[in-house]
Amino acid sequence: MSIQSFLDQLAPAELIDRLQLALAGADLGIWDWDLRDNSVQFDPVWCRMLGLKHDQIRMELKTWEERVHPDDLQACYSDITAHIEGRTEQYENIHRMRHADGRWVYILDRGRISGRDEEGKPVRFTGTHFDVTVTEQARLTIEAQRKELEQLYAREKELSRTDSLTGLVNQRGFMEELERELERCRRSALPLCLAYIDLDNFKKVNDTYGHAAGDEALQKLAAKLQQRVRTADVVARTGGDEFLVLLWSPQPDGPLEVIGQRWIEATLEVAAQYPEAGLGASVGIAYCHNGALENTDQALRIADGAMYESKRTGRRQVSVVTVRTPEESGIYAASASRDGKRPK
Repeated sequence: MSIQSFLDQLAPAELIDRLQLALAGADLGIWDWDLRDNSVQFDPVWCRMLGLKHDQIRMELKTWEERVHPDDLQACYSDITAHIEGRTEQYENIHRMRHADGRWVYILDRGRISGRDEEGKPVRFTGTHFDVTVTEQARLTIEAQRKELEQLYAREKELSRTDSLTGLVNQRGFMEELERELERCRRSALPLCLAYIDLDNFKKVNDTYGHAAGDEALQKLAAKLQQRVRTADVVARTGGDEFLVLLWSPQPDGPLEVIGQRWIEATLEVAAQYPEAGLGASVGIAYCHNGALENTDQALRIADGAMYESKRTGRRQVSVVTVRTPEESGIYAASASRDGKRPK
């Protein structure tokens, strides 16, 4: 026998009794709202969930409204209106309600239109009221922990990409940026521009003034380099005294040599504070036309080779290498690999 057949055999009084037992077992409160005068019938279970006495409450909509959290009331009415207007099959909303003892409990409210007038206009709205405080607080706790973990992960990821001394991007972070930039340049048919900056005589700063002074010099230079690039450009410290700069969509306001010379000038401003060290910088810039590069390693080797040329020709120089084809890139990269260890 189906459940429907069984229910059809019950007398109305028996059916009501069975329904009340089911509702009691499910611990569901019941409410019945008359839309014509805003009177609402709340059953004893509804009252008990909020610590209220059934015989002492006003059977009106305001009784419910006054206990809903102010931040949740608008959403409740939005969901109610959506159902009344026929945009949803039923009303459903989880909101906070103030218990008689002052605490907030989470309530799952569900309801449907249960009566219409002769013109088809809704006149009654009936539903259930269920305390979901435990599960909702657990959900919120898990959500808060998830967000905290995401923030910690994001922070750890950022730290893993950051040079702890200068606050610049480190080798790992720079390579990620370079990979993305190479792909962007390929998609948009743009050139890629990469600069290698290596400090001259930095060891003398450490030997003459101490390692603390050396660290301070690197921090000062990092700040000055950041001031001499655009917001979208990426400056990185990738070694003890080595810096890389990725110029985003290079459209320089002057020759690339001029841009490189600004970085050398920034180094000399710092060097003035350590006069006995003879601190300077040699700069190599690789300007690679679209399609000229096979991978990021080629770009790094070409920029490194250009920087080595600056050192070989007298230091405190800027050397620019422009490559237009994959063949040129391969030749320059191979040449840089054969040059061996560069002078400091």
